[in-house]
Amino acid sequence: MTFYKFTAGGGTASQTGAPRVSLQPVEVRPNPIRSVAEIRINGLNDRDAFSAAIYDMSGRMIRKITTPEFHWDARNLAPGLYLLKVAFEGKTCSHQLIIMR
Repeated sequence: MTFYKFTAGGGTASQTGAPRVSLQPVEVRPNPIRSVAEIRINGLNDRDAFSAAIYDMSGRMIRKITTPEFHWDARNLAPGLYLLKVAFEGKTCSHQLIIMR
């Protein structure tokens, strides 16, 4: 299940007058990750109550996320697949993060 949040002000309105929303709730650049990635959780700001964390495939939490935009240094982690899980207003979203060397 994914979540989307409409934001008022500063956004571009569609022809129907509704606020435009991002089609990607999570952006990761670059992905696959070689060293450091920029991660953005769209539709949230620093005042929103949300929970987010990065997990390895065994379910171990690697990092707890406290802001919707951050840089993740993955240089000390083994190559492989990781998951970013975000929960907001009772809905959750997962995004795959791939670390390659």
